[in-house]
Amino acid sequence: CLGFLAHNWDPARMFMGDTGSMLLGMLLAATSITVMGGIDPYQLGENVQQLVNQTVTVHKLVPAYLPLIMPVSVTLLPIADMVMAVVRRTKAGMSPLAADKGHLHHRMLQIGHSKRRAVLIMYFWAALVAFVTVLFAVTPSRQPVVYLAIAMTLVGLLMLLGPRLGDHRERLRTKARVRRGGSAGSARHRARGAAPSVPSTPSAPRTGPAAPPAGPNPAPGTAIPAIAKAPDDADGAIRRGSLLR
Repeated sequence: CLGFLAHNWDPARMFMGDTGSMLLGMLLAATSITVMGGIDPYQLGENVQQLVNQTVTVHKLVPAYLPLIMPVSVTLLPIADMVMAVVRRTKAGMSPLAADKGHLHHRMLQIGHSKRRAVLIMYFWAALVAFVTVLFAVTPSRQPVVYLAIAMTLVGLLMLLGPRLGDHRERLRTKARVRRGGSAGSARHRARGAAPSVPSTPSAPRTGPAAPPAGPNPAPGTAIPAIAKAPDDADGAIRRGSLLR
């Protein structure tokens, strides 16, 4: 598993299909049963004689059931994912074996986690459940274990809901900026309305030759006014004078 993980870590160069995942699940179950079968649960109890007593408390029976509890606690995350997938697909009218994108890691990616962070968070939750179960079984004093479990659960929830909390914080900041911008704009509008209006001064008339009156273009063959022909006559006289010289 560790050798394959080096090639399957993001960015993955290999992909484990259904055959590999089923083989891995079978090996994990067989290993859990083999390892836990070699542990004498009676050696973990505080009082061996009380294990067979009918008045024994529940927490003292935990070591006796540890070979059953430990494998379930280690594989609790994939078991919960499988149960939710079967229920979800059955409600949707699909086959329980049909593929979809509603698994736990898909949902973690949808809320903003990266692939590596999603895998690490799932590792954290699996390790948390397994270690708390073992500590609760082998530790004489349960109170520190309970406090540790509560603290680590809060840490895990913060890690899991981090993107959602970040989005909520960003939305609050955006609303605050919009609210501040709206209040500043209304204040400027009120200040602009309260300012006295300055009367506009008439502009001074422009000096210079008056522009010719606008009118329609003369039709072909009509006489051009003398004012319009004056520049042409002056230019013609100058040219004729230069030729006579």
